[in-house]
Amino acid sequence: MSRRVSLAAVLVALLVGGSAVLAPRALAQQPASEGVVRGSVTMASAGATFEGAVEVELIILEGAQATGSVKAFVVSGKYEVSVPASATRTYVPRVTYQRVNYFGDPVRFTGTERAATRDFTIHATTDQANVLTLIQTIVTVVGLDRGTGEMGVLREDVVAVTGDRTYTGGASGVTLRLPAPEGATEATEEEGSATFANGVLSVTTPIRPGEATSIITSYLVKYDPARDRYRLRVTVPIPAQSVVARVPREFARGIRAVAPAEQVDDQVLKDDARTVLHVVRTPASIEAGQSLLVDIDGVGGTIQHHPLTEQPGASIAAVAVTVAIAAAGALIWRRRAVPA
Repeated sequence: MSRRVSLAAVLVALLVGGSAVLAPRALAQQPASEGVVRGSVTMASAGATFEGAVEVELIILEGAQATGSVKAFVVSGKYEVSVPASATRTYVPRVTYQRVNYFGDPVRFTGTERAATRDFTIHATTDQANVLTLIQTIVTVVGLDRGTGEMGVLREDVVAVTGDRTYTGGASGVTLRLPAPEGATEATEEEGSATFANGVLSVTTPIRPGEATSIITSYLVKYDPARDRYRLRVTVPIPAQSVVARVPREFARGIRAVAPAEQVDDQVLKDDARTVLHVVRTPASIEAGQSLLVDIDGVGGTIQHHPLTEQPGASIAAVAVTVAIAAAGALIWRRRAVPA
């Protein structure tokens, strides 16, 4: 999976639109209480050169709050910027190039050291969708409320690009359009960079070269509990090597593939509750626009408790489905091979 900075403080920093931008001062004028962050920015895409000016930005965090930023231009592949070496401050380095963010490790000046090096390797971008490969799609039912007829569904699409350029989706910035399950009333993406309209979740996460990237999305689905059966449709936007649907045994009497036909395989995964899952997977790769159809029986019966639900009989709120991503992370089998 692509390396990401997951600090909540960084997310806060990115949401601050009115933060002050502080101009760096010449290093020779800085007192001993100031530090220096320096490094290099290297283009890794063969035959590509930097297009336009490249900036390094240090996002300033006081505790968990963003209070400003300091910017420095990259000259001949190098940058250097001086900042106050306050022990209460954290600096998060970021390069944004062609709409793609690259984060460096946070910098804190807590000891006597007053210099830190943060190097960046960046890639050129492409809008050619044919570089995308969908390695696997895994859909897991993570919550069920038979009383209200609501279901929480978690989807992971493991994607990669061939070549050495980042796929950014062109002018629209949309990199994947994921058809939602039938009856979906809400849909979100883990990084919050998606929009949901007309039954499709449009994701704008850049797909970087190198390791595979996991796009994790969640859905709140409304179904009719009087029917006692729900047909889960998992549709892929591009050709997929494998599609998997998984349902905790406590949620259903059974599941079975409608198309393409495939045998149910029960698994016991070693999470804290040793959850038993009904698993259906496609026997072979499927083409763009095709679906794995799975019938889930028993969704209209009396609700049973399961570790991934809040309370028996409790409604599954959209926020609860989102929070379930963390709880369900241990349940997701992730294949990380990148095509040659």
